[in-house]
Amino acid sequence: MLIIRDMPLRTLVHSRFVFAFLFCPLLIAAQSANNDYGFSRWSDVQVNVDGAKISNPWTGGLNNIQFGEIDLNKDGYNDLVAFEKHGNRLLPFIFSNTAEPGYKYDPSFQKYFPPIAHLFQLKDYNNDGKPDIFTYTPGGIMVYKNTSQQEIRFEKAVPQFIKSLQGNIFTNLLVTNVDYPAIYDIDNDGDLDILTFWGLGSFMELHKNMSVETFGNADSLLFHKVDFCWGRFSESAESNSILLDTCIDRSFRAFPDYERHTGSTLNLMDINNDNVLDLMIGDVDFMNIKALINGSTNVEAVMTALIDSFPSTYPIDLPSFPSMQLLDIYNDGVMNMTVSPFDPGLVRSAGYNSIWLYNISDSGEMELVTKSFLQGETIDVGLGAYPVFADLTNDGLTDLIISNYGVLDSCVYNSNGQLNCQHTSTLSYFKNTGTAKEPEFTRINIDFAALKELNLLSIHPAFGDLNNDQLIDMLIGTADGQLLLFYCTGFDNGAPVYATPLNIQAGNAGTYLTPALVDINHDLLLDIVTGCKNGTLSLFLNAGTHESPLFNLITNEYGLINVTDPLQSYTGHSVPSFFRDKQNNLQMIIGSESGKLFYFPELKDNPNSEFEVKSDVFELMKDGIRSSVAVIDLNEDGFPDMAQGNYAGGLILHKGNIPGPSAIGEEVAAQHSMSIYPNPAKLKVTVIMPFEGDWLLEVYDSFGRSVQLKHSTGTTIELDINNLRSGLYLIVASQKDNFFIKGSKLMINR
Repeated sequence: MLIIRDMPLRTLVHSRFVFAFLFCPLLIAAQSANNDYGFSRWSDVQVNVDGAKISNPWTGGLNNIQFGEIDLNKDGYNDLVAFEKHGNRLLPFIFSNTAEPGYKYDPSFQKYFPPIAHLFQLKDYNNDGKPDIFTYTPGGIMVYKNTSQQEIRFEKAVPQFIKSLQGNIFTNLLVTNVDYPAIYDIDNDGDLDILTFWGLGSFMELHKNMSVETFGNADSLLFHKVDFCWGRFSESAESNSILLDTCIDRSFRAFPDYERHTGSTLNLMDINNDNVLDLMIGDVDFMNIKALINGSTNVEAVMTALIDSFPSTYPIDLPSFPSMQLLDIYNDGVMNMTVSPFDPGLVRSAGYNSIWLYNISDSGEMELVTKSFLQGETIDVGLGAYPVFADLTNDGLTDLIISNYGVLDSCVYNSNGQLNCQHTSTLSYFKNTGTAKEPEFTRINIDFAALKELNLLSIHPAFGDLNNDQLIDMLIGTADGQLLLFYCTGFDNGAPVYATPLNIQAGNAGTYLTPALVDINHDLLLDIVTGCKNGTLSLFLNAGTHESPLFNLITNEYGLINVTDPLQSYTGHSVPSFFRDKQNNLQMIIGSESGKLFYFPELKDNPNSEFEVKSDVFELMKDGIRSSVAVIDLNEDGFPDMAQGNYAGGLILHKGNIPGPSAIGEEVAAQHSMSIYPNPAKLKVTVIMPFEGDWLLEVYDSFGRSVQLKHSTGTTIELDINNLRSGLYLIVASQKDNFFIKGSKLMINR
């Protein structure tokens, strides 16, 4: 990473000296002194739950999941890639071929995948034995072809989205961001067809792939819409009610409200063992799956029977909007079924017990194995995870406390038929049962301090001795704008006991308060800095004594900070965390709604002056929405370590080390670096940027001459290099707003 602050970008990059500087790995590595901190993933810190070590504690959590199967490590067994819809995260899990099959989380494989949004299916469309990616793109479906050789590689298989011949013209095969289509070889001719609801809902369209018929192979994605009402049924747009025996002779017998479409998930399976595909449907606002039995053929389908709750033996009852995948989980040739919410909303999911796994017998009977597949082996506290470090028991070891948005209480339908889910926030307490140099965490309580009975939402704790009695007190911020102070009165069986909370008047500090206790004005009294929903910070100075605190609101614009990203949301959900560097200087990192971490190395004494953010240091550590961090030296090696939470309900642990060029360790940096493929290239090249931005791409030849320039937004940028000769080039990507530069080599070989 190269940060240029004093010269115009265009002037700088036209210098041959700068070109050589960017090209030279040794000089790039020499920049490490410019970075304040270095981090690498710390996955081997043991976590114990219910008396046993869990295998994947630091995944970052799982809420609403879609799975795909692919052999990532080329050992002959399919691994799992989990796509987390809350934050568009990909989580690779490597299959372990043991007597008791399991999976090990390995984030190093994330870097091989293009950006994914809303939809994720791994399907081998060209029958080359390598699964390809089907995902959402505005207007329909984007396909990435698996071009892997020694390394995993994907490249776009279609320029914009899949098209289908509809009437007399080829137009986009419409799939919305709340649809999960069935991608399956329905006519059994060797290529993949697509079933999806009509754009306005109610009726099922069959788009047949004509690749085999036209070219004699499955290499192409050539679709024709051949049926406007596959299955001869219609579905209500206001509910998941199904009407059979319709669309006969193109005569619709539909629900009167069929003009709307709210989204559906589809899956095909031979439920009754008659060698004909039946259909399973999940719907927005509903917790069950309906199954339709096909009484005809795969292509000329006619649904003749309806199962309201599927499967009949262990019916799916999962908030909200369940989606299904058929997978060989155990790599034994026998299919299993996973079910997880597809709902894009943030408040209609359990956040835990939300990945159901079924075994399927030879007769088609389904047995529910678990409601928390993979979740049971990771730290997962529900919706949202906000970590805080504190020594709660005064034993000299740092404990881990995690708050959340909430855990699911119930879901009910309102008068309009919409599903509303209620959650209650809790604290999970993980005691450090290791040593000062080798931390280990053991879960003691999932409702620490019995806060669930207070019926609060989106709580966030801070800890400190506020009355000088050598006991650690607790301050809680809530969604409704309260600051609640709990004085510690002692211990019961080694656990802190707290008095009835006192309500600190938070004034107009906002909602979704996320307080931190820290001495801001150097008077040896703990003050309060709190984030809130709108992305700003409020400062409360302690005007009391060591024995009796008194907090006065000073400003709601502390440091003139606002972490809201208007391109992603209207809210910021700022979460401040404070720590000290080796020189004892107070520093701050703020988590945000977008997931980006904002670093402030110098906090000015005047709270109304603007604080300077050093955004490049932690820029590549974005990993999930509604981020939050806790920083402390956990192993006494002199480097600060970091626990990072997000809305998926789990944590990622980072070990502090010597700062490197990317400040976060080579492995993590590689996952977020610019990706160019194919490379070597001939006519076109695709550049994948690590995050959304307003990018300027410039191509330089080996003499340092600028030979091509392109401006683009987003993360995926296509370059036409047909006019360039064979040879070595450098692609430089920059953001004009902050002079952020990345360089990567490209070989053109014709």
